[in-house]
Amino acid sequence: METGVDIINFDAFGYMDSMLMYRNEVRSFLERGGIIAWGIVPTTDSIKDITIGDLMDKMTSAVDRLVDSGIDQKLIITNSLITPSCGTGTMPLEDAKKAMTLTHELTVKLKDKYSIT
Repeated sequence: METGVDIINFDAFGYMDSMLMYRNEVRSFLERGGIIAWGIVPTTDSIKDITIGDLMDKMTSAVDRLVDSGIDQKLIITNSLITPSCGTGTMPLEDAKKAMTLTHELTVKLKDKYSIT
């Protein structure tokens, strides 16, 4: 995170705990204007069973854990993007559509929850 990159995109669905281990680095990255692209929507077979509620729980839990470590909630939210966990090119079409729909729905729900316009 100290490399000077502007955006870090990671597989938050599969590796959320790994990222959250680096809370101090995440704080510094966000404070310098970095953006975290949370790849929270799965692009594996998990997409078949995942719900928007599951994704909201996972994402809000991650935000809460960062806030509990002293990172400002507004900073986290305003410096975040929601993405699929990986590319969708090898997914069956219906699964890829579901991943894109869930990505959009999650973004809308998070904006509503955290009062972002």
